[in-house]
Amino acid sequence: MNKSKYFSVGEFLRFLIAKWWIFLLAFMLGSCMSFLNRTEGITQFEVTSKVLFSQEKSESATELYDNASRIQIVYDGVEIVSSEAFLENVSEKLSFEGSIAELKNSISVEQIAATRVLKITLTSGNQEFVENFRDVLLDELGSYMEETFPGVKVNVLDKGTVVGTTEESMGTEMLSYIAAGILLCMLAFFILLLSYILEDRVQTERDIEYYLEIPVLGSLMDKTRR
Repeated sequence: MNKSKYFSVGEFLRFLIAKWWIFLLAFMLGSCMSFLNRTEGITQFEVTSKVLFSQEKSESATELYDNASRIQIVYDGVEIVSSEAFLENVSEKLSFEGSIAELKNSISVEQIAATRVLKITLTSGNQEFVENFRDVLLDELGSYMEETFPGVKVNVLDKGTVVGTTEESMGTEMLSYIAAGILLCMLAFFILLLSYILEDRVQTERDIEYYLEIPVLGSLMDKTRR
């Protein structure tokens, strides 16, 4: 009479403990796979430029500007940099194949406190594009402002340096490595459980009593096994 597989929780736990090195190997392998398959971390490239708006007397602008009008020019600069008309000129010079909306979403413009300094931040997943975008935008901004507001000049204080921004913090990355290791350990557990259930060899005295239904009177030590 064929009997079903004898399953003992205690023996199964001892079986798992004896295979501790498999779990350690699985955890390390999962963590390494997660580390190797991760992205480089740099998901966006960013550059921040600062420009100063100055107003001078010229043939077409003979009156002196007060402080309020000088600050207003900066407000106008914010609107101009974000305007579709200006970005169309920039897009044409860049030979940008995307839409103006995509170009606009990659620009952040703000005035620094109550000064005549404008901070322009550009972001993109392509480092070369960000650099070209910065150069073309600054050149176009100078020409555009001089044509629109006679006597207004745009002075580049800082072109900025392109830097890569990371999406994940180091803590988040470590958690992802640990999670990958744990998942592989769980897979190893189910594989060991399946191998334990499907094992049909007689290995312990309990197996003999269970399958043959006879008591074990004694056992001999195998001295060849170390």
